[in-house]
Amino acid sequence: MSVNDPLIRKTLPPGVCDLAVGEAHVVRSALLETYDPEIFGSVGGVMDCDYQPPHGYQPLVDELERRTGKRCIVTAGAKQGLSAVFYAMKRMGMIGVTMRGPWWSQMPAAIQMSGLDGFKPWDRPASLMGHLLVSPNNPDGHITNFVECAILRSYCADKRVPLVHDAAYYSPVYVTTSDCSLPNLARTSIHSVSKAYGLSGLRVGWIATDDDVIYDHVCEYTEATTVGVALPSQVLLYHILREEAVHPQNHQRFIQHARRELRTAKEMMVKVDQDVLETAGSVDVPGMFGWYKKGPRFDAERAQIHVAPGSAFGDPSRVRINLAVGSNVLSKVVERLNSL
Repeated sequence: MSVNDPLIRKTLPPGVCDLAVGEAHVVRSALLETYDPEIFGSVGGVMDCDYQPPHGYQPLVDELERRTGKRCIVTAGAKQGLSAVFYAMKRMGMIGVTMRGPWWSQMPAAIQMSGLDGFKPWDRPASLMGHLLVSPNNPDGHITNFVECAILRSYCADKRVPLVHDAAYYSPVYVTTSDCSLPNLARTSIHSVSKAYGLSGLRVGWIATDDDVIYDHVCEYTEATTVGVALPSQVLLYHILREEAVHPQNHQRFIQHARRELRTAKEMMVKVDQDVLETAGSVDVPGMFGWYKKGPRFDAERAQIHVAPGSAFGDPSRVRINLAVGSNVLSKVVERLNSL
């Protein structure tokens, strides 16, 4: 990964609105406003500085396994989860990964750094190529429906290659269907606390799988790379999940709050002049990003906004904009873009 990657957090000039880095600020705000604040005070002190088990803090693992019906491994965020799964694919004899485009900008490097030869931007599995299903997709919000998933599972079974669901945005905050919390699109799924709860700095996620081979390889990877995930992060996630179980009404309030904020952001962006950004018809696209085609008048530098260039995702005609930065920032952005 290059330090010049446009999605790496960096210090920007004063006054520039940062819409490139994918932190879900409004989701975090919704969480903090609807959950008991005492659960966040439980990680303030020195708790336990020993290395943690490679599969994770046992009470948290038990809760995740109760919810998913699968074996779970806690990871240092979804990025480590992806790397762990790619490592497992390599150990299983795969030479690369297939996936549909556009793709998350750091995906090619993550695949190659895991020892695989590379990736093929294709929506069908190939021999000796594990298939990664990202749904909803980053950056365009595309959802792979259950019929398409059934076809993918059939292809992967025929090719004898693993199918993995990157489920970072497969949560009720971003997907309104009632069964979005069931990680059954594939045998193995990768989840992100950064996106589901807006807690990016917590650096914790998890993998759910009923594939014993992948489970063993992923545990081996987490042991070799981090010797388990920091206990305070795991304990905080455990408290959040228990809050959901004990007070489901708070969980529903949080989801509705976060959805409203994201909906408001998408409605604000369709007010941008279409000669600047083509945002029409994007309000109902799932996820937290705007994946917009640049108009002839678009000029990020003049508008003093920092966006992720579409070239980083395979399509230079577009830009990716983080819509979860808050309406106060987006109102400035819309005003600046319409003044171009």
